[in-house]
Amino acid sequence: MRVNGSLLPQFNGKGVVVLGKVLNVDPNGMSVTLRTSDGKTINLVFNQPLMENLEGIVEVHGTCSGSQVHCESYYMLPIDTIENFDMDAYDQAVQLIHSTENAWIVH
Repeated sequence: MRVNGSLLPQFNGKGVVVLGKVLNVDPNGMSVTLRTSDGKTINLVFNQPLMENLEGIVEVHGTCSGSQVHCESYYMLPIDTIENFDMDAYDQAVQLIHSTENAWIVH
């Protein structure tokens, strides 16, 4: 389920997809600080050290644990697309998804 930083506590122990900007990579490569689409700061935790330089905007798939996500996989957006990416519009889409119990059911 796509979430922003504010929604994370509602999905504790569940699979989530979070998008945000990399703020800091721990020197040991086992964690990253991310600013989510709604401006919250969260930690990403990896099972193994990162083997590449993580920067810019990333989409993370993992399991929520409080205000951190245990990363199972991630996708780093190409650097040349970041300046045109509208983080506010993305966050509005996430909020819209959560504004109804199931946005895909038509009554």
